[in-house]
Amino acid sequence: DARLAELLDLAPGAPVRHIRTAVHREGEPLTVADGYSADTPDERLSEEDYRRPVASAIAIGIRTRRRILRAEQTLEAVAASGEVARLLDLSEGTPVIRARRVYFTAKDRPVYYLEVQYHPSHYDFNVDLVLREGGADIGFIPGPGADPELTVPEEER
Repeated sequence: DARLAELLDLAPGAPVRHIRTAVHREGEPLTVADGYSADTPDERLSEEDYRRPVASAIAIGIRTRRRILRAEQTLEAVAASGEVARLLDLSEGTPVIRARRVYFTAKDRPVYYLEVQYHPSHYDFNVDLVLREGGADIGFIPGPGADPELTVPEEER
């Protein structure tokens, strides 16, 4: 569809490969993942990418000889529906965490889009916020180049 073509920087109507996987541990459903890539001989997803003992994005990079350098991710709460609800053994409408992730090569080219829906009973969301050089401030601790008028005195931190 047009959204996938845009996310993967493909021409409209270009063929896209889709693979759905469901992960279980000790009989309990954990995730349902939908992976998408260009459907070309040198870029398409392979079922083998999901069988390797590394993350699928790393497996794709190894197989295609393209270094996956970074990903952009969005997390949101959505209602489980249809096959996803069935695969996660949830009632329709049960809230789940959905991650939408685009993986980029070292040349900043998007090569893999992944949507993962996480069973709500098995996952927590934890974030380690780190100030990057040249980034915006986190909370009240001034970042590089912050306006001294707007800083909080050290004894008040």
